[in-house]
Amino acid sequence: MQKSCPHANACLTCPVFLTGPEFLPELRAHRDRTLTLIDQAQVTGHSRVAEMNQQVLTNLDRMITEVDDVDDVDDVDDVDDVDDPDEQADAG
Repeated sequence: MQKSCPHANACLTCPVFLTGPEFLPELRAHRDRTLTLIDQAQVTGHSRVAEMNQQVLTNLDRMITEVDDVDDVDDVDDVDDVDDPDEQADAG
């Protein structure tokens, strides 16, 4: 359940924040928006805003990579679970 928070992006800088594959589209969209914010901040000379959003970008990249890695492992596990007729013949 999402609740309102007075701190913009606080969850994205929290060391105990967890997410899952169902949120990958939102994480990727947020990453795109963050890149735009960083670019705009750099162009307008707002280095502190760029710096703060760089930390958010780093965390988003980490989260996306971790979820992708877990999802890849799950996909491999699903393939390993497929019954191999040759293995069944060897076992019988």
